[in-house]
Amino acid sequence: MENAPVIHIAARMFRPGEEDRYNDFLEKWYFQAYVPMIAQNPGFQGAGRYRILNETPDYPKYMMIFYFTNLAAFRNYDQSSEAVGIREATGANFPTSDFRWFVQYQVVNSWENEPERPLKDTKTEFAPVIHMEGFILSLEEEKKYDDWFATKGHRMYLRLLINGECATRIERCRVVRPGPIYPLYMTLFSFGSIKGFVDWEKNREVATIQEDIKSTFPTAHSWHVQYELTKSWRK
Repeated sequence: MENAPVIHIAARMFRPGEEDRYNDFLEKWYFQAYVPMIAQNPGFQGAGRYRILNETPDYPKYMMIFYFTNLAAFRNYDQSSEAVGIREATGANFPTSDFRWFVQYQVVNSWENEPERPLKDTKTEFAPVIHMEGFILSLEEEKKYDDWFATKGHRMYLRLLINGECATRIERCRVVRPGPIYPLYMTLFSFGSIKGFVDWEKNREVATIQEDIKSTFPTAHSWHVQYELTKSWRK
């Protein structure tokens, strides 16, 4: 797993009135100066800023996703002067904000729907809309979920991709450092548009999968949220 692609997710929560000032901070300094600097780090592939489709207090309104070739590349970035500097600058300018998410996932499997081409493992790329789905489970349930995905979920989702049912990519990821608020496994679904996700949610087979998950893991606390890409950078 050391050479698996890494997705770093970062999101802050703000008090009322702070968010507009934070967005100005991002536009005037973060996007113009910081992102070009971190793009020089070996192994950095790109970054994207996403905004939630349906606002809820359960999830951050905005999040950043950074893409790295592997775990070593992320660790080099995280210890770099650029990364340390932006954390210090953000903390100094927004002392009452705090990280809601600061977590890394390694891509275990990635499947893509490409017309007239077989499904294959593929690197992480940007998507106009992403759906994040994961479950916070007990240790016993985590093993059970892993087995469920390997024996049932894997085949169900791939069948939907093969049939061209709205999603363009499915990535299964495992958290690098387990924590109480992060799912051990998370699945990212990529869509070319909001309509693609809406059609996916209406699909009868997707509904069957969701019902099967709920009945198999009735006490699981889930991540189930959608974000739309607002800005992206590719090295």
